[in-house]
Amino acid sequence: PTAPAAAAPSAGWDDELTIRTACPTHQGRISEGGVRRAALFADLPADWFDPSVPGRLDLPVLGLHGRDDAVSPVDDARRWYAAAPRAELVTIAGGRHDALNDAAHRTVAAVVVQFLERLRADASLAPIAFAEPLRQEARQ
Repeated sequence: PTAPAAAAPSAGWDDELTIRTACPTHQGRISEGGVRRAALFADLPADWFDPSVPGRLDLPVLGLHGRDDAVSPVDDARRWYAAAPRAELVTIAGGRHDALNDAAHRTVAAVVVQFLERLRADASLAPIAFAEPLRQEARQ
């Protein structure tokens, strides 16, 4: 949710991959997947960074952020999430910009699952997941 740091495209594709992720598998997938080079530094719509947005969010928000994110610095992200009434922010040690697909992706997935489990336990929220009664349907 933060404006990208004033970083110009790096010297080369390998540098851009390093800024994105420390995971060699993810770096390979980005390279093979046709990600447009220097897209990481493209201008984004200004309304994405409207400072009034987080204060208007009346729902639970989970932020996941790499502590070593050179594109969107964690201090800026921390301020954004602090302005949202029902937000929490989890930072990933050593995590870079692609925190969901970085070297600690399993830890990040576990954080997401724990967040969803807490939501499921909150009776004031509408259900987000439903267990379907497969055995009854199978008998009919």
